[in-house]
Amino acid sequence: MSALDHFGLNESALLGSGGQSRVYALDATRVVRLYRPETDRGFALRLAAFYAALDVPPLPFGIPRIQETGAIDGTLYAIETRLAGTPLIAAWPLLDPPSRSRAVMGFVQAAAAIRRIRHPQTEFGELLAATPIRRASWRDFLVAKGEARARECAAWLREDVPRLDRALARYCELVAQLPEPEPDLVHGDYYTANVLVIDDGTVTAVMDFSPLSIIGDGRMDVVGAWHSLDALEGVDRAAVQPFLQDIPRNVFDAYSAYFALLHAGAREEVPHLYAWCVKTLNAL
Repeated sequence: MSALDHFGLNESALLGSGGQSRVYALDATRVVRLYRPETDRGFALRLAAFYAALDVPPLPFGIPRIQETGAIDGTLYAIETRLAGTPLIAAWPLLDPPSRSRAVMGFVQAAAAIRRIRHPQTEFGELLAATPIRRASWRDFLVAKGEARARECAAWLREDVPRLDRALARYCELVAQLPEPEPDLVHGDYYTANVLVIDDGTVTAVMDFSPLSIIGDGRMDVVGAWHSLDALEGVDRAAVQPFLQDIPRNVFDAYSAYFALLHAGAREEVPHLYAWCVKTLNAL
């Protein structure tokens, strides 16, 4: 019996899909996430433990909660609370101007609020990766992760970023100037597909914490949010410009470079994201 048959579902219940899983409506309050066969089999358990460990203060948006995990005929699944709303990237064309303004403001406000969620890990670095990179120092983590991504993606990056070694050295210089922050939760993949809104543009949920989620400087999600606004046609950034006021230019540039290295593997899967990575690294 397939997992869909087990839960009495068919493709009409599909709510969305990503690189790791497909999500189906189970009922009015729950969804079931079916992981793809290539997904790390330990990831679902690590993710459930991650959510269970969070200390979540009152927030104006929801985050996923896992109620049950298991496997059916080799397919990993997780039953989660159902979050209201539609991904911002999908809802954007249907929003009127006031709703768009509300959505953009809520999108960046939610990015800034994620750091209020506490996780017990105090070491800087990855939370959900199978073999996590972690360091006692934030700067040491950023250097270790950036150098690792440069090595992993060097085969194509050296073609598109001719001075990759120089770009990496400049990245390390920027990182060396950073202060050591308090250890905050960083979503790490904060963009318009992972934030839900309702019809009036109100943000209702932030989804998909992932192997990109880390303990670090919470301002990093604000930098990621700012860049991801590029995906929204006709977006007005003026109202959210103040969110960058406490982020010095060198910090903004360091975190932008981090994201460029982090996503440098998207050459085939997300060409427009890879083009941004190349542009950012060449600018270093």
